[in-house]
Amino acid sequence: MPHNNAVRQGQLNATFSVLKFLAVAVSGVTIFLASIEKDKRLQFRPSMGDRLPYQKA
Repeated sequence: MPHNNAVRQGQLNATFSVLKFLAVAVSGVTIFLASIEKDKRLQFRPSMGDRLPYQKA
């Protein structure tokens, strides 16, 4: 029986490490996409600068 418990514990550890990896990957992709969105917004700003008075220097 102890061997069976050890196998089950190993499977749990493997599952947790996979879940951790997925969480890190998802957060990394989210940050990456957010930075891309920010870059897009920064690129659009100059063309909108004429219409937005508070952005004029």
